[in-house]
Amino acid sequence: MENVRGIALMILAMATFTSFDALVKYTATGLPTGLVILTYSVLASLVFFALTKTKGEAIFSKNARHPAVIGRCVLELLTSMTVVIAVTRIDLSVLAAVLQATPITMTLGAVILFGEKVGWRRWSMILLGFTGILIIVRPFGADFDANVLIAFVAMLFQAMRDLLSRRVPQTIGNLQLATLGTMATLPSGFILLALNGSPETLDLTLIWSIPVLLVLGTVGYLCITASVRLGDVSVVLPFRYTRLIFAIAIGMVFFAERPDLWTWIGATLVVGSGLYTLYREMQVSRAVRHDN
Repeated sequence: MENVRGIALMILAMATFTSFDALVKYTATGLPTGLVILTYSVLASLVFFALTKTKGEAIFSKNARHPAVIGRCVLELLTSMTVVIAVTRIDLSVLAAVLQATPITMTLGAVILFGEKVGWRRWSMILLGFTGILIIVRPFGADFDANVLIAFVAMLFQAMRDLLSRRVPQTIGNLQLATLGTMATLPSGFILLALNGSPETLDLTLIWSIPVLLVLGTVGYLCITASVRLGDVSVVLPFRYTRLIFAIAIGMVFFAERPDLWTWIGATLVVGSGLYTLYREMQVSRAVRHDN
């Protein structure tokens, strides 16, 4: 029963995160994206700060100065900024498809940075996944959109952030880490204001989107945290790929997006290789536990 609840929470988290991206894309037509993200970051920091203090966890403990925590906060800033820039410039489905390459990129990063051993099967999936990315991006095609490269960079930052999370001391609680990470995104609002400026016409009626973003971001984080605690990771984690389904559906309904055949093929390769990579990692983890 815990696995069923974990899966449901993971799917809900992916739905809320995709809705968050879609709302940022929508509000960008009438409000400065930097102002929206800055306001969201301030409010979200206050919410997570209050939740952390309610649980009796320290925010700025000694372990908060650990290099892995500091590095993760920097990558949180870079990830949030590049994702926001990408979501305002490319289709939701394309962004989601590129971000699905995070697990295979993490595997590659673990090999390069931590010297982890990877067999031929996972190497094959890494190559297959990046082939899917190339098909989506199509850097040498006539219809190449350079903005897709921003999504690729965002995916790299996200993978490095999640990879570095493995080096965060166990004494750092999830809420404490979320609070520090959210606070780290505050400068992204100022940077986005400097880069993007303001839309030609301001639509102040879109102010309602900011509290909605706060709810979506908070609910998404709490759901994804609870999902991996309730269910087996090997069962729950693959359902992160439902984010692509939500992105395609929302993009088609609200933004008239129509992913072409090559995007579908590339996304299939990325998701398929990612799922197999997760499967192999779980197999290896079980074998290590069995040997011990």
